[in-house]
Amino acid sequence: MMRKEAGVAADAPVPLMRRQQFEAASKLRFYSEAQFLTDVERGFFTDMHAFLRDEIGVKALDEIGVKALIVDTADHSYFIPGQPLLRSTQHAGVVDAHVYWEHPAIFGRRNTPMVYDPENSIVQRLSRTVMVGKPFAVSEANERFPHEYDAEFIPILASYAALQDWNDIFTFETKKRDG
Repeated sequence: MMRKEAGVAADAPVPLMRRQQFEAASKLRFYSEAQFLTDVERGFFTDMHAFLRDEIGVKALDEIGVKALIVDTADHSYFIPGQPLLRSTQHAGVVDAHVYWEHPAIFGRRNTPMVYDPENSIVQRLSRTVMVGKPFAVSEANERFPHEYDAEFIPILASYAALQDWNDIFTFETKKRDG
C-alpha cells in the first residue's frame, strides 16, 4: 500500500516524504515513516552510548562513581512539534535545547519584545523539551543583535529556568553595542 501511495514499483524503496507531502499522506504512511525515523534515531543514540561507555571507556570521573552524562542531540524544533525528538532522546543523561528569539534566518528580521508574544517566546519553546527526572540544559540561546529589547532576554530566561528547575543555560555570542 505504501509503495502504491508513494508511486514506486513493488521492489523499489519507498522514499521519505517531504514536508509538503504530509497533508496528503495517509495516516498509515505518515505514522509508519515517523516511527521508522524515530527507531533509527533512537537506535543510533543507543549504539553510540554503548560505544562511548563500553568501547571508549567513558566511565567514572572520580572515585565515587560519578558518570559522564551524554547528550544525544539538542532540540532545535522551533516551529514543528518536538515529540519525535523527545521520544528518541528520552534515554539520554541530559536533555538539551537551543533557542534564539527572532532568529533572522528563521523568522526574518523583526524587533518584537518577547513579552508581547508569549505563545512563541523562547520560554514556551524550551519548556516543552523538559523531561521529568532528567537534567535540562539550554546549551545555546540568545536574542539576535541588534535588538531594541535585548535587555529582556537574560532576566526572562533566568526567571523561568529558576521556576522550572533547569540545570544549565549558556548564552551564545553576546555582543556589546557601540558607544
